[in-house]
Amino acid sequence: MKCLYNMKLINTITLIFMTFIMSVQSQSFVKEGIYADGRLEVGATGYLTKYFGEFTDNNVGYAGGFFTRYFIPYVPEFAIGARAGTGYLKYERRYINRLGEDFYRQFPREYFLDADKRAYERTTKITTVDFLLFVNLLPRSQVNYYVFGGFSVLSFQNQDIQESPLDPGGDRIHYPEFKVQNEIDFHPVGGMGIDVFLYRDLSLGVHASYHLLTTDWLDGYAQIPPEGSVANTDGIGEVGMKLSYYLFSDNDPDNDGLTNDEEKEYGTYPYKADTDDDGINDYDEIHLYKSNPLSIDTDGDGLTDAQEVANNTNLNKIDTDGDGLTDYEEVMLHNSNPNIADSDRDGMSDMDEIKAGSDPMKGDTDGDGIPDKDDKCPSVFGIKILQGCPQTEAFVKEIKLRDTVYIKSIPDTVIIVQEIEKIKKGETYKPKGINFMTGSAEIRLESELILDDIYNWLEKEKDIRIEIQGHTDEEGNDDVNQRLSLDRAEAVMFYLIKKGISPTRLKAKGFGESKPLDTSGTKKALAKNRRIEFKIL
Repeated sequence: MKCLYNMKLINTITLIFMTFIMSVQSQSFVKEGIYADGRLEVGATGYLTKYFGEFTDNNVGYAGGFFTRYFIPYVPEFAIGARAGTGYLKYERRYINRLGEDFYRQFPREYFLDADKRAYERTTKITTVDFLLFVNLLPRSQVNYYVFGGFSVLSFQNQDIQESPLDPGGDRIHYPEFKVQNEIDFHPVGGMGIDVFLYRDLSLGVHASYHLLTTDWLDGYAQIPPEGSVANTDGIGEVGMKLSYYLFSDNDPDNDGLTNDEEKEYGTYPYKADTDDDGINDYDEIHLYKSNPLSIDTDGDGLTDAQEVANNTNLNKIDTDGDGLTDYEEVMLHNSNPNIADSDRDGMSDMDEIKAGSDPMKGDTDGDGIPDKDDKCPSVFGIKILQGCPQTEAFVKEIKLRDTVYIKSIPDTVIIVQEIEKIKKGETYKPKGINFMTGSAEIRLESELILDDIYNWLEKEKDIRIEIQGHTDEEGNDDVNQRLSLDRAEAVMFYLIKKGISPTRLKAKGFGESKPLDTSGTKKALAKNRRIEFKIL
């Protein structure tokens, strides 16, 4: 019979839990962040009680009390807590005369007819105080499942039939009465539960537990074996609901300066000071820099927020100085000042310098004495009479003696005539100044003057065939550099073909970064390695 009643209780508890879960899932709660660690739960609980002992039956009692739980900081999967409750157990102590002489009764026995409920209906007062350790399975979720265990202190008063004096008719009135003295029992307790957060600080839950008593006196009867120990202890089952409120929502477990409530508002992670791993803690991003604590690059310009802070640029603007170049391009590609539109203050904006092929950090990139803003060929050493561009062979031939004197009389004017040396078959001619737009095979305007010299030379030497060789510096991807070097060699070849040189006399080949002239890695060395060479075949 006792086993049968236990199975009925388990089925009842399972049905209650499943009904509760289905009702929770059918409601559309707003999903919010639950940051439980370091918080204190306080709540009220009401529950049904079930007596388990020699007289186990279908009766249930009731009780109510208080519940508290403290979630361990940083590891809210664990919590410590306590609960206290008081109420009643109900059961029927029927057919006690069939139990045998080995059962001891606490109170004098009175026999009634089975139909008289006063003979067998009993109630036991109980008060429990439990000290518990919790294991929370989903403490940061809206629905948290948990198990718990610990020890409990039980104070109880069982009930038995008392009799009054004889009445005038000669009859006695028998009535149930509680024993005056309380009994105390220390025993283990365990259980499980589910909490559903209705709001950030409010949850509704169900729980079930079982008290494994060390006494058999809960119902007023105990089996006393010869050795005097307890043979069959009683038990108490509980299943109920609780409503809880959570304190200390202003905790800051990651010490970033934002409370958990603020972290919830901004969507940041309360257990990590720098949610997006950009090198700036969440508080500084929100309150100091007004940037996005969930994005490593708030403005999407290619610089991380930490790099923007290091360069004193605006984390929310792609182009801080408004010169047309993004902060990333200025810092990572051109080494210019992202906070000044004209880094070298030469009168040309950084964007215009990049378009012209000059250095935005130098007022005179090619060092020819002509400021970049007045230099038509700012990346190639030139002369003033040609507005900073180098002279061609045709230009030199046209200079008469008086012209030469006139030109040399112009202050700071230097005439450098590039001549193609008389080179033999198999040798290589390495002219300077053949440049391309950054990262492309587009020939710069000033470089066409040099290629025109090559064209004039090829027109004179009709029997010469050449191999145009492209080279890059070592920065960037090897495969990309190989492709770029070939593209540039072909661009020169097509330029000469367009000028009139037969394609049968020309061949293009790219070497990428495989044949550097200078391996020191300086800017000057990198520029030297980016070149076009002409090999006589």
